[in-house]
Amino acid sequence: MSASNVAFVLVPGSFATPQLYEDNIVAGLKSRGYHVNNLGLLSANDGSRLPPATMEEDAAHIRAAVLAILDNAEQPRDVVVCCHSYSGIPTSSALKGLAKAERSSEQGKPATGVVGIVYMGSFVPFEGQSIRDIMGEAMPEAYRTGNPGGYLPGVTAELAPLIFNDLPADKAQQITSAMTLHSSDSYSGKASYEAWRHIPSVQIIPDQDLIVPTTLQLQMYDKVAAAGGKVTKVVAPGASHAIPISQTEFVVNELIKAAEAGSR
Repeated sequence: MSASNVAFVLVPGSFATPQLYEDNIVAGLKSRGYHVNNLGLLSANDGSRLPPATMEEDAAHIRAAVLAILDNAEQPRDVVVCCHSYSGIPTSSALKGLAKAERSSEQGKPATGVVGIVYMGSFVPFEGQSIRDIMGEAMPEAYRTGNPGGYLPGVTAELAPLIFNDLPADKAQQITSAMTLHSSDSYSGKASYEAWRHIPSVQIIPDQDLIVPTTLQLQMYDKVAAAGGKVTKVVAPGASHAIPISQTEFVVNELIKAAEAGSR
């Protein structure tokens, strides 16, 4: 599959803005000729959106962005979606019926579709699961209890060594200061679709992730694989939850592999 025939939709993690991915993954893909929609989450903002966006609103936003590429009148392209952390929940929910095989079958001729998902340090949910369901006691109390109808506590400087544990301290603090607020209710939104059953997927698991613990990510993989999921596990040695920044080339290569596999 050539770069002109496939586009990437990149969905940030919670508390993150698209700008945090612009100089790493987005730049890497664009340098190789790919079209990238670096999509922001409705649920992540400065706290001025009231009421805060739900997971379901994030999912609808992601779906609209994907369909805009698939159905572009001038140059329709297939899509690979890359979701980080929280966004695995709304991304999975967003992609019902968008697999390339399903769209081609419905239209009775070859059609564009989603040819890959890359779950990056991400939640890979079963239908009916939320982040709070999956994390359980592993989630800090303030995030587990939440702030119904409001925003979660912001990412403090004290959290930087946990989120960015494979980056220099000054870089970690710089990124932390650029993060935003995130909707509390979005963490209770339950996945409405198991996209990994229908769309070839890659689960990139950072082996030093302290935020979505590596052991939990491995458990998620084992469960979806046992359920017949179309998921390939890729463990990233030495990587933290900040893998888009700390191991950019690793991630870019996996994204391109997913695009190339989609052409077979």
